[in-house]
Amino acid sequence: MGDVRWGTHDEFTDLYEVFLKRAYSAVSGAQAVHHTQCRLVRSIRDAIGNRDSTRVLDCAAGTGFPGLALAAKAGAGVSIHCSDGDPAMVAILEKRAGDFGVNPADLAPPRWLGQSVPDGISPMILDWSHLGNLEGRYDYVLCRGNSLAYADTWTGGQRVASDLALQGYLEKMADKVRPGGFLHVDAPWELGLTATTYRDHESEDGSTWEQVTVERDRREWWLSFKPAGGGPRIQFKRYSSLLTIHRVADILDRLGFGHTRPFQMEGERSVFGTIIARRPPNRDYA
Repeated sequence: MGDVRWGTHDEFTDLYEVFLKRAYSAVSGAQAVHHTQCRLVRSIRDAIGNRDSTRVLDCAAGTGFPGLALAAKAGAGVSIHCSDGDPAMVAILEKRAGDFGVNPADLAPPRWLGQSVPDGISPMILDWSHLGNLEGRYDYVLCRGNSLAYADTWTGGQRVASDLALQGYLEKMADKVRPGGFLHVDAPWELGLTATTYRDHESEDGSTWEQVTVERDRREWWLSFKPAGGGPRIQFKRYSSLLTIHRVADILDRLGFGHTRPFQMEGERSVFGTIIARRPPNRDYA
């Protein structure tokens, strides 16, 4: 692949949207990326709207999709809080607000743990271990993009979260759901994805290449980017736990949630299953 150098986490954050476009182009082709994202947002909006939700939490919100896109279409009285443990991602989310039709002036300044979170559209810098300290509960808690599997490793760590830790993070999310509310989580259908290689994808930004492999007890995601203007190819590597959507269902069943059967959500990549589980109305604690 010619001259190659390792990229920094800040570079990874800046380029992450390019890799997301690569992922969505794999679903429906390069010319339909925006359409695919719109389908996914519409699917989530339908799920939220049909359940009369007024307070939404997007965990591991990343660069802002789909939380900001949902916020742009939210009706009066709907609050959407976007949390992420990576300050660099929250900074990107702030910069991209206008791309989703959100007036930057309507975006509250980012909150840290211990600071009160106002109604409306509010970013929060909050990692998984502190999620349980977040005040209040939500009608709809969202965690998609296989985010839970990357707990503890997103910024470049190599030691993936244990099964016990992942259970704890999922329990913390579940506890943020009000009785009668819903928890939306996705994860891969299978442990596999071994040696899956995505060929070079050309865009106006440059050329991207990805490969997913499984080594021992973790999944490895190799990424590289060749700038359109020339220069060395930049490579990154991220690790994730071998979490499946079936394991998520088992944990939510144990917590007493209903509607835990995984399904294929419109607009999502086929390798990911989705659960929109309901917390029983008469159960005060998960």
